[in-house]
Amino acid sequence: MATVTFMIEICRFDKKYAQKFKKYVSNLVRILKNLLMGGSSNLDYEVGGVKDPFLQVKILELFGYIGKKNEESTDEMSDILAHIATNTETTKNPGNSVLAECARTIMRV
Repeated sequence: MATVTFMIEICRFDKKYAQKFKKYVSNLVRILKNLLMGGSSNLDYEVGGVKDPFLQVKILELFGYIGKKNEESTDEMSDILAHIATNTETTKNPGNSVLAECARTIMRV
């Protein structure tokens, strides 16, 4: 979480770093897939039925910076964005937060 937040702040400060971070998109997509589809029995980070919504929101925010004007990265993250947009539980606030950030990310890229 701290690393992703740091990367976001670097991108805010200087947009050229977003291009340098595009090599991490596949790792970030894998982390999101593990959060969404993994059958982890560890419920320490689950909030309102959503696994680690804070990390999901931060990764999605970083995707917004990396994917902007970058078709290759956008293609790589499109499947996971579509999965989040269609399968996120929206009956509670954590799911709504993740879904709102997903929509914001889709609009950015």
